[in-house]
Amino acid sequence: MVNDKQIKLLRKLISQNTSLQKACLKAGIALNTGRKYMKTNKLPSETKIIKTTKTRKDPFNPEHWKEIVEKLKLNPGLEAKTLFEYLCRKHPNTYKQGQLRTLQRKIKQWKASSPDSTKEVFFTQKHTPGRMAQNDFFHIKSLQITVNHKVLDYLMYHYILTYSKWEYVELCNSESFEALSSGFQNAVEISGGVPEINQTDSLSAAICKDMNRTKLTESYKQLMDHYQTLGQSTQVRKPNENGVVEQSHNQLKKAINQSLLLRGSRDFDSVEAVKLFINKIVIARNSKRSDKFKIEQENLKPLPAKRIPEYSVKKVRVSKNSTVSIKRNTYSVRSSYIGEVLKAYIYHDKILLFYSNNKIDEIPRLKGQHEHSINYRHVIHSLVKKPGAFKHYRFRKDLYPNSYFSALYEILVDSNANELIATKKYLKILHLAALESEELVTKVISDNIDVPKYLTFQNIKSEIDKLKSKSLIIEDIPINTTSIDEYDKLIN
Repeated sequence: MVNDKQIKLLRKLISQNTSLQKACLKAGIALNTGRKYMKTNKLPSETKIIKTTKTRKDPFNPEHWKEIVEKLKLNPGLEAKTLFEYLCRKHPNTYKQGQLRTLQRKIKQWKASSPDSTKEVFFTQKHTPGRMAQNDFFHIKSLQITVNHKVLDYLMYHYILTYSKWEYVELCNSESFEALSSGFQNAVEISGGVPEINQTDSLSAAICKDMNRTKLTESYKQLMDHYQTLGQSTQVRKPNENGVVEQSHNQLKKAINQSLLLRGSRDFDSVEAVKLFINKIVIARNSKRSDKFKIEQENLKPLPAKRIPEYSVKKVRVSKNSTVSIKRNTYSVRSSYIGEVLKAYIYHDKILLFYSNNKIDEIPRLKGQHEHSINYRHVIHSLVKKPGAFKHYRFRKDLYPNSYFSALYEILVDSNANELIATKKYLKILHLAALESEELVTKVISDNIDVPKYLTFQNIKSEIDKLKSKSLIIEDIPINTTSIDEYDKLIN
């Protein structure tokens, strides 16, 4: 196809006394084509014929099409494929499979030209410096990041200033208020100020369950009041109202994915290493927004004198099962606290337990609800006395510290006629792990897993004693003595 640029070049060359043949060669067009456009004195775009009539006959019977239109008016959600299959069933041998695409175009054109057909309009918003920040959480599981080859199933708290697009992210376990509070306070502290409005979607950590946009939870209201900013929420199922942060989710995930591809591995040694990796990406993204961010900072409100606590406090009583229930999850504690009241400081990623103002434990906070975390060290002394309780113990899986212990139990069951005897032997070894070292017991089991007869309490205890005695041997390190004369030489 010849374009306008080629014909303009042709005319320019002819005006410079270049022969028609040479001008056509330089313009990249055929000689006959050049003659035609020199005679007509028109450009290709001016000679293009606009088709106003169909070149092919409509394959769809007008009556059949009328029926399709009626169905679309009643149910706009009907797909062309569904309607085409309906026509083929109702009028066999009338239509061919290759005509589906024709029907799809026909329906698309009808919807666009129908006066009753409308689509939702999105209105681009003008963002003012310092006016609004948007918050949200998103999952990072789809990125397939692993820590020691285990997929990191975390959430990411995402804060963004809508004018400059400056952003802050923080890994967290859940969409809890503690995670929201920690993320927001860290974000405003790093950005150096507070926006007039802090907007979220309908987070349960911020908005009451009746989904009233103006009804904030008491904790979130206190947080917003402390920072003297207006907390508000988007409408339910209207993610476009939080569009800046929603769009940034996708861009950030794409940037992280690209960096992982360059890195050549998605596996990390620790969660801290993952945080450092993502933080570098965010810093690089923010560096491109520095000019607008400076303007934004000038319009942010000042920070309060101090932060508010990033945890909630709850008093919990230790049950007769030696467990406490916190945020609908179950955690074990030492049995000596059964019946006592503990104070739990609940952070987004951990729980601190205090008794009589003394810290007694720090445990990772579980994700979700109705989960459990049982430390076998808290209950093993009672299980040794009551081995019959092991078989149907509700949290039995937590009594296998790792896969070697579960394999050990299976071996003991296979090698003993009585399951209760096998249970007693297993609990005795588990008790040894609690008293001595889980790591050393695991090593002995792994070294002897193929020789079941060595997996007895006495043999394991004996092997641990040998390993411990080896680690206590201190080798003499030779120290070369230096003559005092050498120091005298240095002074002189």
